[in-house]
Amino acid sequence: MTDAAREKTQDKEGRGALYTIADARRHFSGLVARAEAGEEITISRGNHPACRLVPLKPKSPRRPGLASHWTIPDDLFLEAADEEELAIAAGEYTDTFGIWIGPPTTLGNDTNGRK
Repeated sequence: MTDAAREKTQDKEGRGALYTIADARRHFSGLVARAEAGEEITISRGNHPACRLVPLKPKSPRRPGLASHWTIPDDLFLEAADEEELAIAAGEYTDTFGIWIGPPTTLGNDTNGRK
């Protein structure tokens, strides 16, 4: 198909140019450029339209969501820890494999064999 004939060929709705799959393969980069410029291009398989190459709508900027007004206090992670939290962070309540065994009980032997 010549360029002049292709320019005159439109899809049935009259939206844009009509190309066969073979022609679209040969001129794909040009068709993408034309679609980016705003043209709608229909690609047909035989005599039946198969797909349409259209420009993408520009993305709108993200709107703030539900938690946009929430703030995290600056001193949230700076408060002093008690003795038990410091022991947990130091790994005193875990075995050699890092598995939690819990704090020792004050009633004598606990279930983990600690005194």
